[in-house]
Amino acid sequence: MARLSYVDPETISDPQIRGWLEDAIAAGRPGPENQAIRAHQPDVMRSFTLTREMLFDNGAGVVEHD
Repeated sequence: MARLSYVDPETISDPQIRGWLEDAIAAGRPGPENQAIRAHQPDVMRSFTLTREMLFDNGAGVVEHD
């Protein structure tokens, strides 16, 4: 079994990454647990989050969700 730890937002120095994790914690999506794992690799988190925003959140009309 993998032993993946969650990153504590207080330990993140990149304000963009920290903001995304704090937003996920507050909103409950994308899954805060998954975002806390992605935060180990900022480039992975950035790629995931920017793609998600493009598809779901910026009115691109590509994918709708509630």
